[in-house]
Amino acid sequence: VETLLFCEMNEEKATYLAEAMKKHLTTIVEKPQVFISYSTKNTDYAFQLRDGLEKAGIRCWIAPDSIPTGSNYLEEIPLALSSTPVFALILTPDAENSKWVPKELEVAIDTQCALIPIQLENYKMGLKFRFALAAEQIFPAWQYSVEEAVEKVIQIIAEKTK
Repeated sequence: VETLLFCEMNEEKATYLAEAMKKHLTTIVEKPQVFISYSTKNTDYAFQLRDGLEKAGIRCWIAPDSIPTGSNYLEEIPLALSSTPVFALILTPDAENSKWVPKELEVAIDTQCALIPIQLENYKMGLKFRFALAAEQIFPAWQYSVEEAVEKVIQIIAEKTK
């Protein structure tokens, strides 16, 4: 801050620049390990999963919390997907019909993220999702209580992020 202050001669601006640089460097060093994709109709489960993962020390990227105010979703989401090694897909009929989830899944496949499909309901997937996930082991979360399912998914993801 002192060096910036010397060059800027404006303490408020120098402090702002120093904080911005610190935040940027922290973001670079602490990239998320898991991208959580979900329909907004499954927000409660998505955020419960995020909270459990972060409590276990696994950094997450989840919209809208991980998207800086004023940023563009069309830029931020693919950027996050390209730098996140694990894609946790909360799979429901609502997710299949959402505006964003199918696009996120396509990008995750293209960037070769490790896919962790978490099926919340026992239902027959649509053709597009059956094809996209044909080679993936789908976790049947509907067979467990929410707490048990979240705990099991955390263990699965922890193995993938080692």
